[in-house]
Amino acid sequence: MKRNTMENKIEELLELLENDSRIQDLKKRKEKLLKNKTFLESMTKLQNLDIYSDEYTKLKQKLFKNQDFIEFKHLENEINLLILEMNQRLKKLTNERWCSHENH
Repeated sequence: MKRNTMENKIEELLELLENDSRIQDLKKRKEKLLKNKTFLESMTKLQNLDIYSDEYTKLKQKLFKNQDFIEFKHLENEINLLILEMNQRLKKLTNERWCSHENH
């Protein structure tokens, strides 16, 4: 019985997350960024540069002038923090014993 309840709660949580405005906005911004060829070319180039080079620094500064990218990174950080918190709570819940006889 508890397992079914837990599965239902997880499904509810996933639905809430899927409908969360931050996640919706993140998806829209990602889609927009992926359609931007100049942005994609810059990202690809950035991945192949030495992180200590001037070219890397300049390109990264250029990328962070893109408002969609800034907002995407901000949302990504918010969501990652939310996931971290959820994982901590889930760990706490799963470490608890479910059967009352196990606690004695």
